[in-house]
Parts: sequence; structure tokens; C-alpha cells
Amino acid sequence: MGWKVVRLNELGMKEYSRRLGRIRSGKEENWPSDLINGKGKNAKFIEPLPRDVELRLPTKHMTKNELAERIIEDFSDSYPDITETFGDSGLWAALSCAIPQIWKKGTKPRVDEKYIPEGGYDSYYRHSLMNICWIRSNHGEHGRVLLVGDTHKFTEAQEQIAAAPIMNQEAIWELMDKLYLRIPPQKIPPSGWKEASGLTEGKIHVLTRGKGPASFRGLKKYIRKLSMTWDLKSLDSEELIVLLDGRFDPLFET
Repeated sequence: MGWKVVRLNELGMKEYSRRLGRIRSGKEENWPSDLINGKGKNAKFIEPLPRDVELRLPTKHMTKNELAERIIEDFSDSYPDITETFGDSGLWAALSCAIPQIWKKGTKPRVDEKYIPEGGYDSYYRHSLMNICWIRSNHGEHGRVLLVGDTHKFTEAQEQIAAAPIMNQEAIWELMDKLYLRIPPQKIPPSGWKEASGLTEGKIHVLTRGKGPASFRGLKKYIRKLSMTWDLKSLDSEELIVLLDGRFDPLFET
């Protein structure tokens, strides 16, 4: 048996925000998961979902990929397309309230929008749980590089890529995995990628960070440049790799 998923109403989301503020100010130490238990005074903060969903809440460490996969799977009977729920701020606020693992105990919570969606569907890429569920459901097994690591770590790459429509193509997501998730053992020409062995899944190249030319931001800028002369939708990931210029050479070095 899992947790019968509920949604936070307006009063509940306001109380959730207040409790997050108390954690930030040091007046409270624990994640406010009690808000969705429906007991006593907390009953006034929640509402039922239109369709029944039972979620197996995490009882041990899960990566972002594992957590997203579980949420999508447990919602699948009632909501085969998880993105159908993205306009329900109360639902996703309740989910983030129910899963303390999206916050590292002893630290200040991030801004409210990482836990309480603002602006409906279009704000999905800013929310800690909607973001990873969108990534996991969007291109199947591709985009794994965006889902590596602990659930409380919301990376710039997650938001950068999810917020950029031009990057929302299967070949580009596969390209990102090849560039940043697996690193060839020696410098090789891009066309030789298929012969290269890689690191074990779960390790990301250090160059993904920041604003460097080979970072996620750098790749996004380069993809925009390529789109001016190439029909990106007609290219696969290997063809995109061939089009990379010298700024990405460090990704092909040990």
C-alpha cells in the first residue's frame, strides 16, 4: 500500500510556504510533510484528486532518475501522460511536501517555486519534481545526464535544457548523454565515438558546469548557431557530433 495522493488547496500552499520560511530562518528543522497527512488541523489544507493515485513514497535514497521513474509509474494507471497533471499546482506542491528527499536536512530550502509551482503548466521546468518527471518522460532513455545525482540537487543544466525548446529533440538529448555522461578514454575524432568506451553511468564531465564553451550553456548556444544553417530535426546524434567544433575537444580527452 502506498500513500493516497492528495493535493494542497490554496490555504495549504500558503501554509507550506510559511513553513518553508520557518526552515530558512532556523525556526523549524523538519520538512513539513505533516501538512498532507489529513489529521486534525491539517485536514483543512488538502483536497482529493479527481482520480485515485497511490504513490510508493521513498524509504531510502533514490537518484533523480529513480524517483521520476517511480512517480511516472505509480501515476500511469490514472494519468498515462504525467504532463497532463502539470497544470495542477496543488498536486505537485503536495508531492514535494510528501517527499523530504528533495531537500537536504540542515540546509535552507531553495526558493518556493522549486516546491510550490507558480504559473501553471509553463512553470514545470522550475519545479524540482515536475522537472525530473518531464525529463524522464520526454525522450525515454535519453537525457540521463540531466537525472544523475541526489534528488535534492537541482542543477542549472536541468533548468537550462528544459526551458529551451530548441534543445527538446531526441537527437540532442542523446548527444548530451554521449558528450557529458560518457567520456572516451582518449581524444578521438567525433566520427569515431561508436568505438569509444565510456565511464560507468552516473558520472558527469566537469565541463558541464558554469559558462565555459563546452558547458551545457555553451552547447545550447552552439545548437542555436547550428540551427541557422542546418535542419536539426533531420540529424541524428552522430551527425551532430561531427558538426561540433574545437571548443568541444576537451570532452574527447581523458
